[in-house]
Amino acid sequence: MENLATTKVEKREPLKRIPRIHSIDFLRAIAILIMITGHFGLWFLNGDELSWGWWDWYGMWFGPIGAPIFLICVGFSLVFYVENKKIKFSEKEIRNAIFRRGFFIWGVGYIINLLTEPISRLWIWNIIVLIGFSTIIAYFLLKLTMPQRVIITCILLILNPLSQLIGILTFHNIWGIWVWDPFLLHDILGHTIEIHDIWNPFSFNMVLIGTIIGTTTRNKIREGKMSSIPKMYIIYGVLICIFGALIDPNLRLPGVMSLIQEFEHEIHIIFSTGVFLSFFGLFFWLQDIKMRNLPIIREITNLSPLSFTIYVVHLLFAKYFVGPILSSTIGAFTLNKFISDPFIKTVIYFVIFKPGNLIATYSLQIVTFSFTFFMWIISIFWMRFKMKYSLEWVIRKLS
Repeated sequence: MENLATTKVEKREPLKRIPRIHSIDFLRAIAILIMITGHFGLWFLNGDELSWGWWDWYGMWFGPIGAPIFLICVGFSLVFYVENKKIKFSEKEIRNAIFRRGFFIWGVGYIINLLTEPISRLWIWNIIVLIGFSTIIAYFLLKLTMPQRVIITCILLILNPLSQLIGILTFHNIWGIWVWDPFLLHDILGHTIEIHDIWNPFSFNMVLIGTIIGTTTRNKIREGKMSSIPKMYIIYGVLICIFGALIDPNLRLPGVMSLIQEFEHEIHIIFSTGVFLSFFGLFFWLQDIKMRNLPIIREITNLSPLSFTIYVVHLLFAKYFVGPILSSTIGAFTLNKFISDPFIKTVIYFVIFKPGNLIATYSLQIVTFSFTFFMWIISIFWMRFKMKYSLEWVIRKLS
């Protein structure tokens, strides 16, 4: 019989809280800046500016860094949120907190649709709705092993082009039956939700990839191998970027283009993942290992704690401030109706705003910088009051 007195009882060390990953905060701030600039450009640039390929140029250089990286950060942060919550809370409490967070974000997304879109587009999957959905689903997928999550990611990558090939793109939304006046049913039920929006480049796939990267990072930190993270991610990131570039549908490869074009979104996801890994490896080494918080990095990161609020504000700003100005019959003069000097009015109208009630590229830079600078000031001020009553504050209270 085994001697109980000499039996070694293996005690599991209590989990220690993992410190905040500063490089993720920085990348989230960079992503929100790029998203705002891209949206303002698409919404406000005049036809001449867009016709020379501004959107294509911007998308080529910054597309992989905007929404995809923001969504990867969502999945990454979820891993560390759950990991640190395990120290003090039960599995049930964590699950309930995730549900509250997810449904709140989901609800905010539909409220934004109600405020900024026609009623027929109430149920579209904007990125806010997507984040709420992804938060809940990704939490349950965290219980799966890493290989299982990788397999699910690959399946979703394949499903999207297949759904396009066989024509299964949409399903009808019936939620409106229980909510809206019958006179609006035609508009609401006539609108369809694009299924592939759930796993396109601005999609759940990026969040799922974020959980894979987050889990890998967490394991390395728990194993005391934090110093190996930058090199590993930079190498993998560069290799993935090269692979993504080689299979880009813009490359004219004889005999395979028809197939590759069906996977254009999936190639975008692959390339964006490589970009994220490369940048994260670099800034993780700089900020989280070397602890070098350069002034420019520190100031940009100040936008991160309020990134959700800033994103919502930029939608409302575009809808209710800039939009009406640009669409009014007197264009830029509406903005300057209290300026009496005719020369200043002329300069503002013909130099800053081009005829056609939409702005030029250099004016876009002014609008974007002004909005960003204003939100940066607000962020610094708001953080002094612990971000009370911001969307992030509400989410924190719910969880």
